Amino acid sequence: LDLRGPAHLDRGKAWARMGDFEAAQGRDPRGLWQQALADAEKALTLIPGYAPALDERGMAFFRLGRLDSQAGADPRENLRKAAADLEQSVRSDPSRHTVFPNLALAWVETAVAEAARGRDPRPFYRKAIEWLSEGLRRSPNLRGAHGIRGLIRYRLGQAMAAGREDPREVFALALEDLGSALKRDPNDLESLENRGETLLALGRANDVAGVYPRTWYDQALADGEELARRRPNDGSAYRIVADAHTFLGFVDRGQGKDGSAHWEAAIAAYRKGAGSDPGCWFNLGVLLRELGRPGEAVAAFES
Repeated sequence: LDLRGPAHLDRGKAWARMGDFEAAQGRDPRGLWQQALADAEKALTLIPGYAPALDERGMAFFRLGRLDSQAGADPRENLRKAAADLEQSVRSDPSRHTVFPNLALAWVETAVAEAARGRDPRPFYRKAIEWLSEGLRRSPNLRGAHGIRGLIRYRLGQAMAAGREDPREVFALALEDLGSALKRDPNDLESLENRGETLLALGRANDVAGVYPRTWYDQALADGEELARRRPNDGSAYRIVADAHTFLGFVDRGQGKDGSAHWEAAIAAYRKGAGSDPGCWFNLGVLLRELGRPGEAVAAFES
């Protein structure tokens, strides 16, 4: 083992962490991440196939790809290189279980980039799920993996629905993953939020399929209310609550009942969440338009 390889690797890790700090402070980290990439490449020149260096180079490409995406540039080349390095790492050293979530996220970012360019993201979401499932097969307690796979399955289900493909089985699998994540860590509020969103999506998918959707909307409402209790300044929590009330109101109306109590609760929740989640204004406008209140709808859309 050429000891210069680990030395370059350690310096690259330091550059990467410094870049992460700069990014968290709202400053440009590109130069630091490029330095990290250069050191990882030097380590691989000295020790070809060195799995830790493949990890670091892959993550440098991943960081740079995300930065490209944020800047409006095409991130796919950097993301392709990230996935290739991380795949090579886990193939060369199957014990490196912690690499699997990062590899899955590289494919997720690729899916997002493809969708932004009008291309089908489903193959890339499926690739991410395959790798994360392999990681869980090798290490059933892989930290954070169930929550990540649940989120990816939710996104795949959304893409399937947009492509007129029945997403209900995938949404159900997402709920299993997110439930597992919450059993492992009841304070995993990201998984709680994602479960609420998935329940709403599964309710809508069942409604489209002619299946009575109230059960899923009720469960989504419970998750949203719990999230709002624990994160009272999080607009996305109130949006989940409001969306659930909105759909429950229409379910009631479909059964000849008065849905107005749910709709008024939805309006209040949208307004409460709009300060930190601008999507609340759009959903509020849609609801008000559906309720025959066009003036208020226009005001919400313009907010």
